[in-house]
Amino acid sequence: MAMRILLSLTAIFISIIAIGQPVNLPKDSTTISAVPRINPDQWEAEHTTAYPGEPEQFFKRADAVLTGKINGYDPSTCFHYIRMYNDNLITRELTPVRIPINDDGTFKASFPLVCPNILSSLSGSATIQAYLEPGRSLEMLIDSEVLRLPELKDKNKNKDIRYGGELGSINRELWAAPEIETEYFYTMADTKTPEEVSELVKTWHAKRMAKIEKYITETNPHPLTRKLLRAKADGITIAELLENEMQLDMNSHSGKEMPLITKEYFAPLQDVMARNDVWSLVNTSMGKISNRIAFCESFHNQGFAEGDTLKTIDGNVMRGTGQNDNEIIFKSRHRLSDRKMAERMKKFAGTGQTPIMWQVAQATKICSSVQPKKSVASNSIYNEGIKVIENSYIKAIANQYADSLGNLKSYQLPKDGAGAILRNIIEKHKGKYLLLDFWGTFCGPCTGMIKTMSKWRELNRENPDFKFIFITGMAESPDNQYNDFVANELLGEESHRLSNEDFGVVKDHFNISGFPRYMLVGREGEIVNDDYEPIVLNQDLEELGVTFYQ
Repeated sequence: MAMRILLSLTAIFISIIAIGQPVNLPKDSTTISAVPRINPDQWEAEHTTAYPGEPEQFFKRADAVLTGKINGYDPSTCFHYIRMYNDNLITRELTPVRIPINDDGTFKASFPLVCPNILSSLSGSATIQAYLEPGRSLEMLIDSEVLRLPELKDKNKNKDIRYGGELGSINRELWAAPEIETEYFYTMADTKTPEEVSELVKTWHAKRMAKIEKYITETNPHPLTRKLLRAKADGITIAELLENEMQLDMNSHSGKEMPLITKEYFAPLQDVMARNDVWSLVNTSMGKISNRIAFCESFHNQGFAEGDTLKTIDGNVMRGTGQNDNEIIFKSRHRLSDRKMAERMKKFAGTGQTPIMWQVAQATKICSSVQPKKSVASNSIYNEGIKVIENSYIKAIANQYADSLGNLKSYQLPKDGAGAILRNIIEKHKGKYLLLDFWGTFCGPCTGMIKTMSKWRELNRENPDFKFIFITGMAESPDNQYNDFVANELLGEESHRLSNEDFGVVKDHFNISGFPRYMLVGREGEIVNDDYEPIVLNQDLEELGVTFYQ
């Protein structure tokens, strides 16, 4: 699938999103009185229950329920909804859900999980975090200052968040722990060797673990809390190493030499895979880790042994000599077979088992190869990749995802809301197929693809059967940046810059959580595909009887 800038890379991401004044508030919202404050200590005491214990099944498809109240909520000065992003750990589907806050400050949401996960978000200057489990509930009391409009925030006021319900005690222990964050910056790949970065990361990891172990010694938290805190530190460390490798690989595509990266570089990942504990998956870096493991060439190549066979991108076969083979491999740009990679992971972990973290990464990789409305029967990446996933639950979730995409049908836009907004744009083009490009000036892949497809646009500008249309929002494309980019790259094209409210409605309805996002619209205004990959545009239009010039 096309590279996208996601609004979140965490497991489940809460984002409080609104620009300027609150939108979609009741017309008389300014006459609604602020909700009286309650004592947070008393609330917490009344809502504290014992943790039921670790789930008997780690992987389990069930809804998690989040309920709560905004303490001192005032609808005339606070955001009136919470936008939550539910990120499927296995398929990496990122589904935004807008949760309204009632006039009395209460809110409630339920959403499907496939395993325990973490919610994380930054709202203004305050962080909202929550740990959830399938089939269980969490209650939250959030101080209204957390949701205050930016221009009305008081930096000196309390931004207290309290937790209750089945998962309340675990959350209180988790978020009372000292904060640990990444210290890696991508420019390190330009100035330091892999060995130097590795040593720095080891030092950072030791400091993080020392903080965590000190907190554990002083507070004696639940055993699960200890697992989650250690998993967080491990996740940050592994992500730093894999991020550095990705930067080195990107540099090599620009002509720089790819340095040799040895097995020792990946020792922290090896330690986690050797433990093979499913709880290592519950960390806010897992989305990045999963992606990097799936596509990290240096990690795939480490330990290449004599007699191993691999295929280069051009289809040639190489055999390892056991001597200086890494230097040859990095220049060849190759891909190991999935079967061979699975065997390598068993050896890497040293347990004789396929590491669960790699199986999740493998699911991420093959799910990214699935195309909407396309059967996976002829998808060699998917069919070969699914065979090496041993966990039956992970395999089932991946298969369900592939089936759901393959069975997608065209549909009509709704009469109101997002349907009305888009219909106002596309109605005048009835009789043509349309490619809608949702983008933002901040998004490198967006602007890059727009520039890449300039020849297509030029050749098809007078095409009677097809048209490109570009859609963005005010927040995603501020005035000056938008005007400059349109003048340089989209002059003569149809481009729409929607209000934040309208673009938010469209994003919510179509689950647009990353950019660029494309939709293919039919001759009668029907949505043929609302998550389209333009790389197959020529082929698809040809099948529809439309001439596409390129």
